[in-house]
Amino acid sequence: EALAVGDEWLDAWQAHAVAVEVGVHLAVVPTWLDPAAVEAVVGPDRLRLALPPHRAFGTGAHPTTHLALEALERRVGPATAVLDVGCGSGLLAVAAARLGAARVQAVDVDPEALRATVATAGANGVAAVVEVSDVPVADLPGRADVVVANMELAHLRPVLGAVVARLRPGGCLVLTG
Repeated sequence: EALAVGDEWLDAWQAHAVAVEVGVHLAVVPTWLDPAAVEAVVGPDRLRLALPPHRAFGTGAHPTTHLALEALERRVGPATAVLDVGCGSGLLAVAAARLGAARVQAVDVDPEALRATVATAGANGVAAVVEVSDVPVADLPGRADVVVANMELAHLRPVLGAVVARLRPGGCLVLTG
């Protein structure tokens, strides 16, 4: 007998999500959490990155995400162009925009990731800065000052040459996953 399985498991992670401080200035705050619980964890001086519910990869809780956020915190400022390859939930792209990047490109092949990134950018008021696309990395125009890819090596390896080619000379390449 076949067992019918719905897609509720895709949302199960939300019950375990918590607000978390990252680096010196950032905090990841799932939007559905009780504000009092968030205030107990996140200092008032933190730049809060709102994370709406989604079904894409990326909750902000993984150590590799923290490393990428910390690198962005050190490298992104006004006039910085950033490329987030394999954007997932859009958290890294949104962090770059909230940190003052002038332009942020966020690319992914997963339609759920593209929807999540648009929602995350909107929830953080940076939709005008974050350009979300499914264009292959090799076909993207221009170069970025900071290129970040928080993804497993098996997914990164096939596009690594194109990822490196998107980096401006003297730029910063952040690879985690």
